[in-house]
Amino acid sequence: MQVLLPGALIAKWMGDSAGIKAILIGCVAGGIVPGSPYVVFPIVTGFYKAGAGLGAIIGFVTAWSLWSISRLPIEMALINPKTALLRYAITFIVPPLSGLAAHALSKFMG
Repeated sequence: MQVLLPGALIAKWMGDSAGIKAILIGCVAGGIVPGSPYVVFPIVTGFYKAGAGLGAIIGFVTAWSLWSISRLPIEMALINPKTALLRYAITFIVPPLSGLAAHALSKFMG
């Protein structure tokens, strides 16, 4: 991960001190990153080692699980566009809320 993005950059934009901005960046990144857990979780480990905050990491993983843009075409084709888009709309708030909850709990738990 540090080859693509320097650790200082990750810590600045996704660290605990970046607050809600870090959580939103994590959510957007998680939504656009394609791949299986074998691809995504090493990326998450790289973020963690580089200094990303827990809120950004949880937002990233939750958005990857719920919003993955790479899944949208197959979901629309197999289910139907209306149902797929409704699912995206319903789950839109979940990754940022989970990131905020993780950020708050990490502060509370030390």
